[in-house]
Amino acid sequence: MTERLYYTDPTLLSFDAQVIRVEQVNEREHIFLDRSAFYPTSGGQTYDFGRLNETDLIEVIETPDGDVAHVVHANQFRVGDHVHGQINAERRLKNRQQHTAQHILSHLFIEKMNAETVSVHLGGRLWRD
Repeated sequence: MTERLYYTDPTLLSFDAQVIRVEQVNEREHIFLDRSAFYPTSGGQTYDFGRLNETDLIEVIETPDGDVAHVVHANQFRVGDHVHGQINAERRLKNRQQHTAQHILSHLFIEKMNAETVSVHLGGRLWRD
């Protein structure tokens, strides 16, 4: 199971890790690391953009069993590889700001109008480097 570094340091934008599992899914590769600072799509918040070594991430997802898969084009990594993760700082900041703003708005709606938030999707597809 991937250690989620963003739980203890949401400002962390780079980290080193080791590949512990690789799964081929269609023409993509799902990379599982021993630790990661990449936030996956979850709770209406979109995933972080960034790179593992020199490889751009296509997506970061939370698997049904609760692990974090870093999606890249096939045949990029092998179990045991050491990787350096670099997160797109601008996107991370925008995601954090929107996430916090939604919590503030949801609380205001409950307090002032007795209207609970049923669902939310933060932002559209944000930019890539």
